[in-house]
Amino acid sequence: MINLEVVKLKREVTALKDEAEITRRLAAFEYRGKERERIYRFIAIQAANFAITTLCRVCRVSRSAYYAWVAKGLGPSEDELTEAYLANQIFDIWKMSKGAYGEPRITAQLTRNGQVIDPKKVARIMSEIGISGACGRKKMNTTRRDPNAKPALDLVDREFSASTPDELFVGDITYIPTAEGWLYLASVLDVFSRRLLGWSIADHMHTELCLDALRAAGVSRNKVCFSGTIFHSDHGCQYTSEAFKEACRLMGITQSMGTVGE
Repeated sequence: MINLEVVKLKREVTALKDEAEITRRLAAFEYRGKERERIYRFIAIQAANFAITTLCRVCRVSRSAYYAWVAKGLGPSEDELTEAYLANQIFDIWKMSKGAYGEPRITAQLTRNGQVIDPKKVARIMSEIGISGACGRKKMNTTRRDPNAKPALDLVDREFSASTPDELFVGDITYIPTAEGWLYLASVLDVFSRRLLGWSIADHMHTELCLDALRAAGVSRNKVCFSGTIFHSDHGCQYTSEAFKEACRLMGITQSMGTVGE
């Protein structure tokens, strides 16, 4: 029984990582055209790495609409698909290095794998998918505390489990490096289903970033009130702000904040 639970937990963690990675790649995916067209092309390109069902859910489009688009022959060209496969290889090498490899070492690894690629092309693709080597990357701190704000009590105490949907939400902010600068991703996760309910991306870490993610969670659940739901976060000033507290109050959500370092 324990082994089955471990396997199940590993699958859930993998699913969460996939959803987060899809969100990160979508933010970095560039396409000059209509937004819906951009999303469909992104799904078609990333289908080599992720399940269509997962891609459509994270990108918030229906599978039927996506397949209807594919049936019209509007998908990416062979050159686009070839570059997409190369981008996936570059990302896999970068991930294998735990984010340490930059363009020179990734190019060298591709050469060892039998692919002679122009280093400038590798650098361009790395920029487009939002990754870079560890050298020279400035460490970002997304938890900025307001010394005058009073944080909420810790109602979770590191017990991240729930017996029903909407019982416990976890909120967080992460950063995404791009060629144009830093982007910030705020997310809201339902602990019971392990689903990413709401997310928001912006070029700032203002309170509105987290508010948009919280509102998106409400839209995904088709709810305006979550009576009894606990929202757990760090002590970041976005979560301790009066605006975020008021939004939680109006939605029936009780805030919880972990101890420093959690």
